[in-house]
Amino acid sequence: ELGEHAQDVAGTADDETITRSLIALLESDDFPHLSFIELSGLANAARATYYGSDEYYQALKRIDGIIGEIRDAVLRRSDVFETLIVITSNHGGYRNGHEVWMLPTAQVHISFSNVRNPIEVPGDSDWGGWLDIKEVAPSVLGAMGIPVTRYQAGRDHSYRF
Repeated sequence: ELGEHAQDVAGTADDETITRSLIALLESDDFPHLSFIELSGLANAARATYYGSDEYYQALKRIDGIIGEIRDAVLRRSDVFETLIVITSNHGGYRNGHEVWMLPTAQVHISFSNVRNPIEVPGDSDWGGWLDIKEVAPSVLGAMGIPVTRYQAGRDHSYRF
């Protein structure tokens, strides 16, 4: 539940509920080995106004705080719990929409983070400095020790973390 002075910027209350649920799981004895969450507050703020509006950046700051809360929940564990945090989007947006697939929406930034073992990034050798959205699944599977077959689209970058 949001505090009395908090604002629900175009649906971020849902993000709060999702985050609390994930943190409760991460802190439990039955923590997940793999979980996905969708935080929609940023996209909702963009659609309600436009990408780059004050409301958009307010929602972006909140998402950044949520990611910090999740990271802190992982670090509070004193056991050998390891996790890989992947931050991505289905695609970006332009003005107040994200249905048009053009250059501003086709480029998606993907961040991989291992909070206990910093990821070594040896420049852009062998990967060009860009990851494609299709490389998320093989990289996550590779990090879990699940072999990626030649039929899987994208490349496995789990060796980086």
